[in-house]
Amino acid sequence: MPAPKNDITAEFVRCVFDYDAATGQLIWKTIPRSKRGGNSRAGKIAGNVFTNGYRYVKIKGRYYLVHRLIHLHQTGTWPAGKIDHASGNTLDNKKIREANDSQNGFNRGKQKNNRSGFKGVSWHEEGKRWRAQVVAYGKYRHLGLFKTKKEAHAAYCKAAKELHGEFANFG
Repeated sequence: MPAPKNDITAEFVRCVFDYDAATGQLIWKTIPRSKRGGNSRAGKIAGNVFTNGYRYVKIKGRYYLVHRLIHLHQTGTWPAGKIDHASGNTLDNKKIREANDSQNGFNRGKQKNNRSGFKGVSWHEEGKRWRAQVVAYGKYRHLGLFKTKKEAHAAYCKAAKELHGEFANFG
């Protein structure tokens, strides 16, 4: 897949697509083929989902991430950094926002190898208790050892809310 470029304008995107805020989808408009360089798909959801879990759309031979096009459509500018999906679902574009790497990481759910069932909580073998910790801007912060997973998770949630703000994901 060719590397995407930020060479199309908000005007062009608004001419080619409608954005449906209720579904978070870009919808092809009825326009001449020559203007957008593709098959006429008026009224259809734009793009295809690739194996990485993101929806891409091909415009004039180049692939673009749909969530970046939505940002351009809505704000008139290309995002400077990453786009974060507030729901954590890469295909849910109803609420997207610009984010730096750390903020994007704050919004991740619990890891697949998590054995406690709670984000920010792990078993501390030496202390024979549940440990709560939070990561913010590359630094781990130990929040304490707790008798139950729920108590540890409550400590994680409080710290995440303070440190991660609107990007906090309690997972």
